[in-house]
Order: sequence, then C-alpha cells, then structure tokens
Amino acid sequence: NMDQSILNALELFDSHAPRVAIMQFTQVNTGGPEALLQLAIAFHSWMPSRTFLVLDDRHRDSVGLWQDRGYYEAMEIKSIDPNELRQGDVYIIPEILACPTDLVSRGVKVFIWQLSNSDPIAQLNDGCKYISHTFFLAT
Repeated sequence: NMDQSILNALELFDSHAPRVAIMQFTQVNTGGPEALLQLAIAFHSWMPSRTFLVLDDRHRDSVGLWQDRGYYEAMEIKSIDPNELRQGDVYIIPEILACPTDLVSRGVKVFIWQLSNSDPIAQLNDGCKYISHTFFLAT
C-alpha cells in the first residue's frame, strides 16, 4: 500500500488530470455549506494540487470564518474562478444554484450537491448531474 504522501506527490506530475472545484460560502443557519467544505477538505487530502474552492464575491471571507470554526485545512485550499475550469474538470455546487450551462457546454462535469429533497429534474435537463450523501436520489 503506497504511502499517502507519495500518492500526493505523484499527482503533481499528471498535468492532464482533472481538477475539482467546489463552490464555497458560509451560512450559519444551515449545514449545507459545512458539508461542502468537508467534501473539499476530503478531496484536498487526496489531491492537494488539483482541489480548489470557488468563492463568489459575497463570500470571500468564508475561508477565514471556517478557520475560526476549527477547519484549519480550509486555509490550504487554493481558490479558482469557475471560468478557468476546462473540459474534464469537476465543479460541485450547492442545490440552491442553477446549473451553469455555459460550463456544461465547455465539457466541465458539473455536479449538484443534493442536501434536501428539492426537485432535480430541471437541473438534470440542463446537463448537471447530482451527488448526495443521502439515499434521497435512489428513491
């Protein structure tokens, strides 16, 4: 079994490997943003040079706020503008956002992180796929 630090070093040399970008924002009244941050930290632990946070203008401070809440790893994850994503990259957004059809048409694999039981049909028709930590989508 290869040591994780060796695996992390090897992923630096694959320039064609897809990147993962996860939309991030802070809201204290829901658990969704925290779940997205935990997902970003998990990806970053596997592929640190290819994991990014997407921060919109209203939530530029979110990384610092997460650090204040004990998520020190958030400070290590670089940010990226979604317009920099290229074909094959993965972009994960919360279900409250519309499917970015411009990115889908450019070949970015857009996934919506499903946290509730909202209706996914419109988003699926726009080319986004869904991921979830619950069994809602299976029912």
